[in-house]
Amino acid sequence: MHSHGELVNGVVYGILTVPAEGNTVRLDSNAGCVLTLWTAQLTTDRVSYLRHLNIVSRDGFAHAISRLKLLETAHRFAWVRPEVRSQLFWLLSELVKVSAHGVDQVVLALTRQVRSGDVTQGNVKLCWLMVRFVRENYVWLSTFPVLVATTVYMLGRVALDHSRIPDLRAAECELAVQLLRERFHECCMIGRDLIRMLQDVARIPEFHDLWQDILQRPQSLSPLFAGIEQLLRTPTPPMFLANRITYEMETRLRFILENLPATSYSRNLMWFVQRYLSTPESESLFSDLIRYIIGVFHLSNVVLASNVVPRYVFLSRLLRFIRSPVVAANAKLALFYDWLFYNPKSDITMNIEPGVLIIVQSVDKYTFMTVSFIEFLAYKF
Repeated sequence: MHSHGELVNGVVYGILTVPAEGNTVRLDSNAGCVLTLWTAQLTTDRVSYLRHLNIVSRDGFAHAISRLKLLETAHRFAWVRPEVRSQLFWLLSELVKVSAHGVDQVVLALTRQVRSGDVTQGNVKLCWLMVRFVRENYVWLSTFPVLVATTVYMLGRVALDHSRIPDLRAAECELAVQLLRERFHECCMIGRDLIRMLQDVARIPEFHDLWQDILQRPQSLSPLFAGIEQLLRTPTPPMFLANRITYEMETRLRFILENLPATSYSRNLMWFVQRYLSTPESESLFSDLIRYIIGVFHLSNVVLASNVVPRYVFLSRLLRFIRSPVVAANAKLALFYDWLFYNPKSDITMNIEPGVLIIVQSVDKYTFMTVSFIEFLAYKF
């Protein structure tokens, strides 16, 4: 007899892979000399499989949800077929209806698979699926503050990439603005990177009025919101900075920064750039990568004492691949953002260390970089 876990695995596989309209199987039998033809139609669809899942699940769908989370945190999620992704979102909506515990964590993992700087058909389809899911389950999503804030940050960042897909951009902006206006207090947990995100999208018509309210009428959004300075004094938690980097990107970045010495990391960096940063649309990802390395990736003292490539060396080399002046300005802001609003009581020195070291260590060999950074900081101050 199969174990409970194996049964659940099989049913979940059926939900994800069987087409929405189901499969029809014809069975033919030939008995002896007399040809006896009989046909049995066995129709299996996702609703039938969901009914089976309700019957066999004895743990409140905990095992099924763990399987879904394993799929959504997989490095090869980009290879998942479009029809499987559609079935996945349908299953999540059905689990929301029965108040299954842990669905919010699955959706959090899914938001991270929505790639910034990627306008390929598969990623655009994933964005549409995410927008549709949020619309259909808006009330449920509003009960999870972290999920609300993460969704807003994700929608705001990817909306920048969809200027040539006006319908999708409009839908993303509409949802983000709605969540910000109705759940602004929860969104404030994003911290200063919420302002950085809103600065980038402030010229999009859907965000214009909201941006003006933040600058001039802050308490119209929340009685507890004192103004933009309140957010700029709040460091962004690492989970939001990591959200814009897929699990596959994170693994490749960590391999370089944790294992490769400064003398032999260049080839791996070239592979990384060719894979993720080779198109004009992908240049918006530079800022997200810089924020991740600065605010999330903090090495232990043991690794720092080894010969692995320092963060500032990696970042200085990464900056040289930027071709657009606008992207370069955004990358500099991402590099020095915590420095501009540094507060010894709430910020940590690891977040400003790479920018300081790039300026100091580039004086002799890359003077133009030091001059460029000092000029940028002087202009900002």
